[in-house]
Amino acid sequence: MENGTQSNTRDHISVPIVDGGIGLEALEDTMRAKLCPGSPSWDAKCCIFRVPQVLKRHKREAYEPDFVSIGPFHHGGKQFQHMENVKQWYLNNLLSCRTNVSLKNLIDCVFQLEKSTREFYAEPLDHLS
Repeated sequence: MENGTQSNTRDHISVPIVDGGIGLEALEDTMRAKLCPGSPSWDAKCCIFRVPQVLKRHKREAYEPDFVSIGPFHHGGKQFQHMENVKQWYLNNLLSCRTNVSLKNLIDCVFQLEKSTREFYAEPLDHLS
């Protein structure tokens, strides 16, 4: 970028920021042109994504849980069966220690939260209904 001119390559753009906002306008125009109308339109709440395969390829074990699964992505895996039993044990203890908590109340609470919880995931979880 010489003499305050714009430099453009395939992956990035450099725009000089000069007084008067002319450089800012050029930057805005360039960035607006790169916004793709066909790109994924995620809800602002969406914050849970699958780890991309390109990252998993390098060190898969860094992205896979070892012994407990919380959430739908790894649910049902054989390596988590022992912890599923432990979760059931804790639930049983919770229900037996608290007279003001019932299984029905807990299930009702989960169902009330289900729709809003699913909105945090970047992909539909309809297959888990």
